[in-house]
Amino acid sequence: MITNLVFSSEDFRKMDEGCGIDAGILMENAAKAVFERIRSEELAPPYVIACGKGNNGGDGWCLACLMHQSGLDVTVLKVQEPQSPLTVYWAEEYTSMGGAVSDGIGILADAASVIDCVFGFSFRGSLREDMVPMIEAINACGAQVLSVDVPSGMDCDMPETSGLCVRADCTATFTGLKRAQAISPYREMCGKIFIEDIGIPKEIIESFEPLGL
Repeated sequence: MITNLVFSSEDFRKMDEGCGIDAGILMENAAKAVFERIRSEELAPPYVIACGKGNNGGDGWCLACLMHQSGLDVTVLKVQEPQSPLTVYWAEEYTSMGGAVSDGIGILADAASVIDCVFGFSFRGSLREDMVPMIEAINACGAQVLSVDVPSGMDCDMPETSGLCVRADCTATFTGLKRAQAISPYREMCGKIFIEDIGIPKEIIESFEPLGL
């Protein structure tokens, strides 16, 4: 189920953990939803998927598997070494398929479409200095940019504390809206916002009180 109501990142975390669906299945559902969004928005190849170390990066590695299996021209830009268990799993799966991987931001110059999976709804505050060149390169590369969940560098609960972040052409977020996606000027930095269904049951969503903006 999806909703256009706004919830906190903590609410979304609790929805994911309390829905009774295995976290691995939720990640696969997220990757499949983004894959279909890439198709429906007709984002052009070649594709670069920028992946961070956490579960947002795991969404990206899982997506890369789907795209590679479909014969698409895709490269993973490994922004950080995978750390969360699911991210490690999907990174190993993709590597075992022979999927292309780069750790240099120069690969962005070859992309027609960039899928931003560096940071998700758990990101807080503003970027560390060492991450600034990566986000600047994504913004400057001239490709179409689809951010997964939220544009990387944006604190979805307190976007006022954010500095530099990805400027997305579109954002595929999950289940419902985050606060940053409902207020200006942060909403505009997300581009077109699509709320994707990853299988969270209606009764779980309705058990949470939406934010009053």
